[in-house]
Amino acid sequence: MNEHKDFDRLIRNAFDDMRVSEKRKEVFIVEPFYDRKKLLRISKEKKERKVIMVMTTLAVILFNYAMSFLLGVAAALPLWAVNLTAVLFIIVSLSVIILFYGLNKLHINHKEALYP
Repeated sequence: MNEHKDFDRLIRNAFDDMRVSEKRKEVFIVEPFYDRKKLLRISKEKKERKVIMVMTTLAVILFNYAMSFLLGVAAALPLWAVNLTAVLFIIVSLSVIILFYGLNKLHINHKEALYP
């Protein structure tokens, strides 16, 4: 008699576990549909940030090359020295851009972690 009760209890517990897991599945299936707009907005913002980053990098490269060319011509330096200073300016400015981009990315991740 006790064995039947134990068996019935095991079966009931198994069915209860199945119901709980089905409820969890429903939650996980339904949840992403609510966040679709948020995910689209975040992906759009990331694309915009990448475009801004590329445009800023190109602008800095062109500006540095133009400034070093003007400085080299004004100082009557040979062309190889002008190109060398341009490359050095570009390397320094790109490292600063990468540094600020990394710091900005850390700040964005921290903000998203605080306000999901």
